[in-house]
Amino acid sequence: MRSLWIGGSGLLTQQKNIDIIGNNVSNVNTNGYKKNRTSFEDILYANTQQNQQPVDEEIRQTPQGIQIGNGVIVSGTKQIFSQGAINNTGKTWDLAIEGPGFFGVEVDGVTHLTREGNFSVDSNGDLVNSSGFEVAGEFQQNLNDVSNISINAAGEVFGTPDGQEESVQIGTVFTYNVNNPEGLLSMGDNLLLATENSGQQELYQSNIKQGALEGSNVDLAEEMTNMITAQRSYQTSARVLHTADEMMSQANNIKR
Repeated sequence: MRSLWIGGSGLLTQQKNIDIIGNNVSNVNTNGYKKNRTSFEDILYANTQQNQQPVDEEIRQTPQGIQIGNGVIVSGTKQIFSQGAINNTGKTWDLAIEGPGFFGVEVDGVTHLTREGNFSVDSNGDLVNSSGFEVAGEFQQNLNDVSNISINAAGEVFGTPDGQEESVQIGTVFTYNVNNPEGLLSMGDNLLLATENSGQQELYQSNIKQGALEGSNVDLAEEMTNMITAQRSYQTSARVLHTADEMMSQANNIKR
């Protein structure tokens, strides 16, 4: 029975691994997407026979008896926050962060974090993300009433209000950071939420580039290599399961 469980655990964990890799591949063109990696750990070993002989000699190595593993489990998934490529778009409200930091997006009164910066101005004159959620910032002007928009590396927004001739600062796009980005909780739609593991988000001076978007950090060649490795591991676990089943069938036939 142990061998059936070991083979089955291999199938389950590699299926989860394949799912994670597949999700990375499907988001290869998603702006600001950060790839995920699956972590594994072996299940507690069973000591089926302990060596009872005392160890008298200091340099003598006494075997620990017979230890049999119980398979493998997924210990967690890890999001990799390496920099994605910066692609110029020339659009006024397309923003990319070079280096650490996140944009803030307000969802039901809660600030979520994201690296996706394809923003726009809605009919109310508010800056929103691609899903229509308001971008965290501070503005003294309806953005529909301003022209000649420019945004510097600090996120300060300048423009010419209607009826005026000079460009003035009309607001600021906020950026944030956390102590441990890998502890952020993915909420879907490229949004992340701070947790106890990540630490609370705090205002942070990121380096913003206007008229550009950060692409996904997924390396398609790397993901396909990982997919092949995971599929082979899955097939091997399936063979273990099949062999164990055949051995049990033969043992049952011997009893008859």
